[in-house]
Amino acid sequence: MLLADLRGALPGGERHRPRQSEISEGLRSWVLDNGLISSTEEDSRFPGAGFSQMAADIFPRVERSRVLLAAKWSVVLFYLDDLHDERFCVDEQAVTLAYARLLSILRDLEPARPSAFESAFVGLRRQTVVMMSESWRSRFIHHFTQHRDGLGDEAVNRRHGHIPTVEEYLPLRRRTNGTFMQDLHEVALRPELSRRLAESNSWDFLCAASNDITAWCNDMLSFAKETQINDPHNIVSVLANELRCDLPSAMKEAEEWIRLRAGVMNSFREKDQLSAGYLGLSSEEWKRTIAVADSICAATGGHLSWALASPRYMNGPASAKRSDPHGVPLSHR
Repeated sequence: MLLADLRGALPGGERHRPRQSEISEGLRSWVLDNGLISSTEEDSRFPGAGFSQMAADIFPRVERSRVLLAAKWSVVLFYLDDLHDERFCVDEQAVTLAYARLLSILRDLEPARPSAFESAFVGLRRQTVVMMSESWRSRFIHHFTQHRDGLGDEAVNRRHGHIPTVEEYLPLRRRTNGTFMQDLHEVALRPELSRRLAESNSWDFLCAASNDITAWCNDMLSFAKETQINDPHNIVSVLANELRCDLPSAMKEAEEWIRLRAGVMNSFREKDQLSAGYLGLSSEEWKRTIAVADSICAATGGHLSWALASPRYMNGPASAKRSDPHGVPLSHR
């Protein structure tokens, strides 16, 4: 109920794209053709999770092929998230090894004997980077590396039973939430940011705000599952531990944090505080750049609308009952 009420505070939560079913079919075909699903249960896990709807809502006026490309990257992110639950849970070395192969693909060095997922990743990387500059590619790899580092840090925390402080958790959660996904807004919308703007503090601030909102909403939705397995990587658990309060109070505090963060993000955009980083751009280039900024802001509402409807969150996955080799139960985020 708290999250449903939050939709009005977030931009982009009520946008719907016509012909979304065509994007869904395209995504389903891609998942099937690349061997990413192998059973009836897993068939509903990816195509049925609504990733095409999320991409369609975030990019309502973008041509279908690029919305489909964004949806494929969403599958990649959540496939990695599930792999984290299944193999990386308390083993940072497993994270390092898996990501070494993926990072080699991003650097155009394909690994020997790739898995089905790695082969799909090869094709997706080729389809994506052909449209972008070397500067963008380097930034994307940097953010993908941060994702690896965040998952590794979580594994260490779990193994040692460490509950992160708020100060530790906030930057960690941004990394595990997949900062590289924000770079894909440039791919979908096609104006690539100037290097000066992409590396500016203003752009970092905007992206961090959007990242925080989607991550914390995700945490609130997955809180019950993560509580069952004593996983401390959740904004509600972190706040309860730091504030020494009960869980309902921590949940309410997390909701208030999301509202405040959304207010700051919206105010930042409305006051055009990105302008310091756009010197040298033509008025048309700046107009296209602002479209990317607006899309990143609107992703907060689009993500929440998807999460509130997706069976991934609203129906509890069957995998929540599994355990890893260390005896730690597994759950999807």
